[in-house]
Amino acid sequence: MSSEVAITNILLSLFAVLASSLILGEVFERLGLDAVIGYIIAGLLLGPSILGWVSPHAMEEFAIIGAVLILFLAGLKEEDASALYKNKTAMMMGLGLLIFGFVIIFGVLSTPLMSVVAGKSYTFVQITFLALAYAVVDLGVPAKMLMSKRLLNTEFGQMVLNGAVINVIAGLTLLTIFTLFLTPELGAIASKFIGVIAFMGLFIGLFWIVSRFGKYMVLLESEEAQFTLTMALVLLMAFLTESLGFSNILGAFLAGIIISRSTFSGTRSFIDRFKAVSMGLFVPLFFAWFGLELVLFGEAGIIANIIPALIFFGLSCVLKFSYTYVYSKIKKIPAPGLVASSMLSLDVETLIILILAMEIGVFEGTEMLSIFAPSVLLTTILVALLVKMFIKLEAKDIQKG
Repeated sequence: MSSEVAITNILLSLFAVLASSLILGEVFERLGLDAVIGYIIAGLLLGPSILGWVSPHAMEEFAIIGAVLILFLAGLKEEDASALYKNKTAMMMGLGLLIFGFVIIFGVLSTPLMSVVAGKSYTFVQITFLALAYAVVDLGVPAKMLMSKRLLNTEFGQMVLNGAVINVIAGLTLLTIFTLFLTPELGAIASKFIGVIAFMGLFIGLFWIVSRFGKYMVLLESEEAQFTLTMALVLLMAFLTESLGFSNILGAFLAGIIISRSTFSGTRSFIDRFKAVSMGLFVPLFFAWFGLELVLFGEAGIIANIIPALIFFGLSCVLKFSYTYVYSKIKKIPAPGLVASSMLSLDVETLIILILAMEIGVFEGTEMLSIFAPSVLLTTILVALLVKMFIKLEAKDIQKG
């Protein structure tokens, strides 16, 4: 294990990270897995744990932009945010999954037996953040999985995606509430509360303005100007939420919802431009940075924390699959096994919650990243295997859906 960083030039560091991420991402895509795994492994290989070529700090600012753009694109998908809540079945699936998962995981982690089995004990605040992090689902994997099987536009495909979106929105809302009351001083809570009210007023105002006058944005002279305006709004919203002591990704998500009301956001060129910049550059850098931060050996390393990592992974998957499968059966949603399988992935949403918890001092060091890291690989493999199995078992239901 190397302890020194061999590459000090930022341009060469970016080249090494992007080139290795591209190669390993393609390898895992061809294996039928998610390219994200390749990005993380690329960072792990280049980072201090193995080769020691690239410093995590060199990629940190790029990673922040990557996280912001991921959630912006998630918000941008919702052309009508209110339409999400009109589908009561999807809403209850997403909310129920979050609440059920949070309560059970919180309860299990609070038991003395968990401390003995995992070899670790956590505080009330730490358990709260862990329960929320492992109760949310990933937006990307359900969308990719359904799209690859040409099921995204089916009735149950949209229900799965809407359920995942609602789960994440509710999770981010709870995250905001947790951080609001994390500081015990009444004055700090009051100032944050006032800040939230002011921010929500700004959000509602911008949403109304863009909804009412968004069609005039196409009068901007070029698509580059539209892109610049959008990026400026995303960064502003992210900054404002971060200034309030919350997650900058929450502001980015809300910015996506605001921009979705504009006329040009629905054009293919605009979407393609943002996806090219996000998915081709900043998202790989975000996950590579995650890999750079990982430690293999030592007390805070992956190997030393593999038992709690497997416990969190197994607990999350069992709870999510059980709830979604039973709920789908009760509501007679087609292909319940396929629906439940698509809700198991742990990826960027969980990672961002854990990173925020680290930033505000809930967790010290990078130990939680090492505990979470195996879940990305394990859930991606598990989802791929279960989807392949249920597509055969539930072929008739899929045709109906």
